[in-house]
Amino acid sequence: MPGQGTRYPGYIRWTGRLARCGELEIIEEGLNGRTTVFSDNLEPFRNGLDYAAQCVMSHFPLDVIIIMLGTNDTKCRYNVSASEIRYGMEEVVIRMKEFCRRKGESPQFLIISPPYIHIREDAEFDHSSEVKIRQPESYPFINGVCLGKAPIH
Repeated sequence: MPGQGTRYPGYIRWTGRLARCGELEIIEEGLNGRTTVFSDNLEPFRNGLDYAAQCVMSHFPLDVIIIMLGTNDTKCRYNVSASEIRYGMEEVVIRMKEFCRRKGESPQFLIISPPYIHIREDAEFDHSSEVKIRQPESYPFINGVCLGKAPIH
């Protein structure tokens, strides 16, 4: 849960709700603090690019790959621009697509990035984080910010 380093129960998370909508198998790979391409000595083993191929390998074959990354990249300590975050997301997708292509598969990709962030004092995110989140990108994705404070986690 935000600020606690824990997760909401499965029935509350959006992936759990999606799984209840039909005959879908939803595989979650969520990890608090995961970034697109940035390594962090304070929170090690959170680099999404380093894990992208292994993640796909462990669950292959897949019909759709939904990626929800980018929020943690806006943390003040990374000091990166929205363009750099977008580049990081593209690198994660490219790595996953390369693996799938080698296996003769081409799952669809859906990018959900980034979700709404409530900026609070003493947070790892500041106003510049919020500005980065709200910058539109030039590729298709679901803008989690538009969802506002929907009770989906």
